[in-house]
Amino acid sequence: MPEVILKGEKRYKKLLKDYEKALNHFFKEEFKEAKKILEKIISSEEEEKELIKKAKVYLRLCENRLNPPQPELKTAEDYINYAIYLLNREELDAAEENLSKALKLDKNHKGRISYLLANIYALKNDEAKAIKKLKEAIKENIVYKIYASTNPDFSPLYENKEFKELVKKEITEEDEKEN
Repeated sequence: MPEVILKGEKRYKKLLKDYEKALNHFFKEEFKEAKKILEKIISSEEEEKELIKKAKVYLRLCENRLNPPQPELKTAEDYINYAIYLLNREELDAAEENLSKALKLDKNHKGRISYLLANIYALKNDEAKAIKKLKEAIKENIVYKIYASTNPDFSPLYENKEFKELVKKEITEEDEKEN
């Protein structure tokens, strides 16, 4: 009888070790590797219900990370919000693409879209495009001057002379009339 307990204990320790390995992959954002191990744990014929239950939760999380659900985008605002989400995930090309779609749907968001594009170009270290889009944004609404001066995403431009002049320029009465 003690041999059976030892065998069961060995299997449990192996499952626990595999679970730990899966979580290490998960937290390193190595979702494919984590998924493989979690599937193996779940398909094992072990009776460790709690461990299997936890493994299933992490498996669903891995699957969501590997295949994120795509939102239904209809309005310019939807595309802008999704672009901001992508920007925060540093998926810059996809964010840029969604902003282009938003602009095609509604030109009334031009200032905001120009500002977000300037943000993307700054992160891509494309100073010329970033400055151009920031100028367009500020022309639409002076508030983007303040946003750019305090947004750390624009840090690649902090030493750029044109950027400094653009964001440090005093707000004039003429600027206030434009906005």
